[in-house]
Amino acid sequence: MPRRQVSTANVRTEPTTPPHLRTLRLILTLTNNWPDFGGLDTNIIRRLAVLKIWVDANGATAANAHWKPGHEPRPFDPDHWLRPRTTTEVDLADIGALAIPTPTIADLTAAITAHYGFLTNLDTDERQLAAAHERDRHLAIRLLTELPGQRLATLGLY
Repeated sequence: MPRRQVSTANVRTEPTTPPHLRTLRLILTLTNNWPDFGGLDTNIIRRLAVLKIWVDANGATAANAHWKPGHEPRPFDPDHWLRPRTTTEVDLADIGALAIPTPTIADLTAAITAHYGFLTNLDTDERQLAAAHERDRHLAIRLLTELPGQRLATLGLY
């Protein structure tokens, strides 16, 4: 699911930790196969990515489940995430056998920017949650319960 890969890449794109090229390559693979999945709803992917990043940073609890924070809160900045990377920021060995031939960092960056530019279109609520502040829990819970299908509406999230 693209929201997981966006969240994973967000965790791993801080200045001191190179993003895993494998994650970037998986994102590119997903974009190349979108037509096979009937297209993608970029609005819901963007919303899910922001919610996943917020929950990873702050955790969530329901009647029978608890998601512990997975890391220190790190704001999601789509412009930073979509920026061109240098060879010092990416572990080229991490790509392993996922792509033959191995794409260049420039090719990966261009493809990810082209296919995931929609991540820069955060609405007001998403922009607020992208800061990953605990104080926005009420907003995160509301957006989680309003997701299509409203599967989370009856869980008693807090």
